[in-house]
Amino acid sequence: MPANLPWFDSGIYVNQGQRILFVPGFESYNLQDNNPNWDAMSYDMYGISETVCETNCAINGQDYGRLVARIGDGQPFLVTQASSEFTLASSGELYLAVNDCADCYADNSGNFDLVVYLYNEP
Repeated sequence: MPANLPWFDSGIYVNQGQRILFVPGFESYNLQDNNPNWDAMSYDMYGISETVCETNCAINGQDYGRLVARIGDGQPFLVTQASSEFTLASSGELYLAVNDCADCYADNSGNFDLVVYLYNEP
């Protein structure tokens, strides 16, 4: 997914009760006009550690560049390594973003590689 979109439409429709698993690939993206202090290059979903997005962010109070998701127009939620597999509470289109302030996506560059697995409860 491109890092410069506030909400990327994954093209995946999810159903309430389905299990979802997010598996990150290699991320190489920047959150501020290619400033090296804002590079997020890693094999995780944590973005730029210890640099908190406080105002008008996808999720305030969380690090810049963290992977966030939402279903339809629902509330955004964090996708982290520790909790990347869970049961979905609602149905709708899956949207993804890196956590950034709403007016700041235009200066982002790069991509966040991700595999999404969906499966039904046994």
